[in-house]
Amino acid sequence: MDGQNITYLNIFIGKNHHKKSRKTFRTIGFMDSQTIPITLFLNQLSDAIIVCDSALQITRWNEAAQLTYGWTSPEALGQQIDDLLCTTWNKTSQAQVVDDLVKIGAWRGEVQQRTKEGHLRQIWSSVSWLKDADGQIVGGITINRDMTEEVAAREALNAKKERQHLEAVLRKEQEWNSVVEKVVKALFHDMKTPLSIINSANGIINRYYDQLTPDQRAEKSNSVQAQVRRISQMIDDASQLVKGSIGAETYRPHSVNLSHLCEVCVSEIRDTLADQHTVVFKTDGLVGQVELDEMLISRVLVNLLSNALKYSPDTSEVTLGLYKNEDHILIQVSDSGIGISPEDQAHLFEAFFRSKQVDTIDGTGLGLSIVRDCVELHHGTISVDSALNEGTTFTVQIPFISTS
Repeated sequence: MDGQNITYLNIFIGKNHHKKSRKTFRTIGFMDSQTIPITLFLNQLSDAIIVCDSALQITRWNEAAQLTYGWTSPEALGQQIDDLLCTTWNKTSQAQVVDDLVKIGAWRGEVQQRTKEGHLRQIWSSVSWLKDADGQIVGGITINRDMTEEVAAREALNAKKERQHLEAVLRKEQEWNSVVEKVVKALFHDMKTPLSIINSANGIINRYYDQLTPDQRAEKSNSVQAQVRRISQMIDDASQLVKGSIGAETYRPHSVNLSHLCEVCVSEIRDTLADQHTVVFKTDGLVGQVELDEMLISRVLVNLLSNALKYSPDTSEVTLGLYKNEDHILIQVSDSGIGISPEDQAHLFEAFFRSKQVDTIDGTGLGLSIVRDCVELHHGTISVDSALNEGTTFTVQIPFISTS
């Protein structure tokens, strides 16, 4: 072919040629005095160029083909291309390749081919017809680029991404399971107080039914019903905590006598004590009927009072205060217990946080997180003032909305 003219030599080099454009290289002496040898031209290309005749026997094998496959030109020439390279079509079939060649005169795609040493290489291949000056097919030309390292790197990257995805899914699942476990533990923990109140009220009714006045019986019965509602609310809150936090849909404000609600909570807490603590309620008498969510504020009161009693020495006093401060309501719970360090105060309202000082005391670290959510739903704030071994005061401040 070095001394012949090739009219059409359609070459597609690289895998980024998406259009059907073609380059035509000619070795004809169109200046009448000069002809470019085809071998010299093919050896200048960095891709493996393999030319076959109509019987698919190799007639040209450039230097890049030798570097890619290992066979020298004398070893490859005259060989059947399929017998030599053992091509495997990755995402198509040989029949489809032939069909494309018949219809559009070219085919491009990924294949696997064998080297002289028997190794399989990942190849990006472009196949076109080779035609003579009359437009008759006289063979074919294949331009092959070795993509083995690139494919291996791509597969390794995909495997890494898949592994990272699976690890992320596993971590998320583990975190989810941990949250669910902690919320369930917190639910059991928070239910102890209302269950104790129910048990106490039920015991008083059973033992002293005849001595109780109708109003006292009704009070104890109402107390049991209130605690049943509280437990139901706790279960709903636990569901919300698993989802992230207590949501706005749980906030149902209505007119409530907050002073009376505080008295009821203190009375219920007292009924669960075995005379080792004293609970005192103080108020300035300026807070009457106000708009708030009774169930959420009950949770605030019970949680803060329960914590104060839990972390205070026996026979000590816990105080619940209710005051009006301009256009806000102040609820304060004070104790003379173990106190909270400044370092722990910074994390006190984070879900599941527990101070090292209370490792030996039962708890889950969800109580104050719940309190914070309940207060924030009222557009309020909660703060803490504490010193180690000197006690703690929690102050809840919510807008005063009178319904009197």
